[in-house]
Amino acid sequence: MYCKYLKLTNGEDILVTTDDDCQTFIDKEFIPVVDPVLITTFKYPHGEMVVERFIMQPWIRMAREDLIHIPTKSIVLAVDVKDSTFEQYIEYVDECANLEPLLEEKVALDPNELDQDPNKDPNDDDTDEEYYEPRPIKPTRTIH
Repeated sequence: MYCKYLKLTNGEDILVTTDDDCQTFIDKEFIPVVDPVLITTFKYPHGEMVVERFIMQPWIRMAREDLIHIPTKSIVLAVDVKDSTFEQYIEYVDECANLEPLLEEKVALDPNELDQDPNKDPNDDDTDEEYYEPRPIKPTRTIH
C-alpha cells in the first residue's frame, strides 16, 4: 500500500491510500483508493512571517463504498508524502474510524428523542419568546 498526495484537476488536494504506485497513468482509466482525506491549506500572518497550516477533512464522506475509483483524467499530480505527513494521515484516519460507530449510534436513535427534555411537561406549549427582548428596529446611537 502507498500513501499518495493527489492534486486533482478541480483544484482539490487529497491524501489517499492505494495499491497503485501512481508512477504512470498510461492505459489506466481509474486509480482505486481508500481513506481519502481532503487537505485544505490556509495561511495567516504571524509577526513578520506568514504561517501555513493544513486541515484534514473526510473527502466523499457519504460514499457507501470503502474503495473509490478516481478517474486518472482527474489527477494532475501524484506524489509520495513525507513520513511526518503519513503519520498524521494515519492518526487522522484511525481517529475517524473510531468516531464512526459513535455517529452511527446517534443516527440510529429516533430523531424525535434527540430534542426531548425529560423534565419538560409534554402538555406545556410554552415557547421561549417571552424570555427574549425584541431587537430595536433602528439603532439608537452610533459608536465610533
